[in-house]
Amino acid sequence: MSIKTKAVTVMTILSLTAVMSAGSVLTNANPVASAASSSVLRQKSGPIQVTLNGGSYIFENAPLMDKGTVYVPLRDLGEMLGIQVFWDITTKDISITYPGTLIHMPFGGKEAVINGKKVTLSTPARIIGGRAYLPLRFVSESLGINVQWNAAKRTVAVTYSSAYTTGIGVNTVVWLNRKTGEVLVAHPFNAKPVSIGKLDLDLKEHLSIDAQLLTDGGMMLTVIDNYGEPHIHNNVYTAYVKNNKIVKQAKAYYFKRFERSIVSYDNHPLLLDGKTLTVLDTEGTVVKTYDLPALGGKDEEYSVAAVSETFLIIRPNDTGLLTLINLKDNSRTLLYKELLTPEEQEYSEKNDIPYYGDELSFYGASENGILTFSYDSPLTGKNRKLHYTMKP
Repeated sequence: MSIKTKAVTVMTILSLTAVMSAGSVLTNANPVASAASSSVLRQKSGPIQVTLNGGSYIFENAPLMDKGTVYVPLRDLGEMLGIQVFWDITTKDISITYPGTLIHMPFGGKEAVINGKKVTLSTPARIIGGRAYLPLRFVSESLGINVQWNAAKRTVAVTYSSAYTTGIGVNTVVWLNRKTGEVLVAHPFNAKPVSIGKLDLDLKEHLSIDAQLLTDGGMMLTVIDNYGEPHIHNNVYTAYVKNNKIVKQAKAYYFKRFERSIVSYDNHPLLLDGKTLTVLDTEGTVVKTYDLPALGGKDEEYSVAAVSETFLIIRPNDTGLLTLINLKDNSRTLLYKELLTPEEQEYSEKNDIPYYGDELSFYGASENGILTFSYDSPLTGKNRKLHYTMKP
């Protein structure tokens, strides 16, 4: 089966940043009592302190109290508890999503809806100083989180440990259960998270998760596990998701050098195990594979910078030299030899700090076969654009 394309697909990852756990933001400093002031909610006995699992938590805006209820800013609440909180400016509604829970709260209303069931609010959401504030105890207890109030110390003590690493992006939230490998997705933001299956993972240490939506409704997931001391090991897991189910997945390992590979090409999902690049159709069926060590001439792990009908751009992980593969005859071109000065070529070959290789990165391709690259010269400290014309 042939794959037709009009242009090369360059890696585009949605801004899905992930945190290892809620505890990763603990500090021994006091919360910052900043600009969330109000003539109605005046702190008569000093600022409200909030602790998370015994450690003081820094708030960008200070929590406030009114009639015995502690209110915290919308954004701070989500960051502290590891939940996703969204405010619809048009409807003035708040949506809170977390695995197993979906909460809708209207501003100023006396009811909230938790997993489809209405509950009465003793304290509604508020807008204070131009910022949205939520009652901490209601949200925490709705999610099964232990919250204690110490009146003498004016301290709210929250006890909570999340099992999830969270990714957030355009109208999509992804949760990865670090213990079980289960993945849940909320799309759109204010939908209840749905389990899409489990990833085959052997997690070590610092995790991040990305998701890229494809135009046919599919999704590519990427989980990066950076571990060891001084964190020079990277396990990279990729998976193709269709109709809320994980269809296929792959794992690659990279030592020292790690560059993100593209995960789709002309709406075709791509899976990479470091040595074999697998092209799928939209149903998850394998339509083509590339043996990267055979094409690149090095028995190493590879990253993939670009894919088209006529060429691949790949990088061997150990030697680190960006390589162009002409798929018409499987010939290879070491791009640093074509694009860099003699001094930069020597640096690329001999410098091993932090690893061998050049600093070329693929930028794009024109229809007439001109490839553009970006280069950060370690010798001059300057960036420049370089061009290479494909041979007919």
